[in-house]
Amino acid sequence: MEDFANLEDLGVQGIVTDGEVTHAVLVGRPQLLQDWSQPLPDELEEALAAAQATGGTAVAVGWDGKARGVVVFADAIKSTLRRGRRTVPRPRADPDAAHRRQPHRGPDVATEVGIDPDAVISEVLPADKVDVVKRLRDKGNLFWAFA
Repeated sequence: MEDFANLEDLGVQGIVTDGEVTHAVLVGRPQLLQDWSQPLPDELEEALAAAQATGGTAVAVGWDGKARGVVVFADAIKSTLRRGRRTVPRPRADPDAAHRRQPHRGPDVATEVGIDPDAVISEVLPADKVDVVKRLRDKGNLFWAFA
């Protein structure tokens, strides 16, 4: 990877070399690809929606000037997490990920770990997460946050 750059709140970009061939790669929110004139075609929009429905965070991937795929990242619930403790889920860029049903795990993530679904905070950009945690701590609503 060369010329790697983090594009705050959008994703990352860089040049990937594969032998003698180089590829300009974008990975992130669909808006990032749109900003670089790489809109997601209908089939990738559908794949993105389907991936988000699994409970993970889906990102778009494009290279060489074209949107080409969707990658899903998901948080595993740690077996050491104690139920019944007052917790606040970490702020997420994906508004529905903490509430989605996980086909292989049953209930939605918030319910599964004992968090009131109304307490889930989502759609928080990375640059704003510290402020959210400080606000919760100042209100006495935060015992810990998990990353």
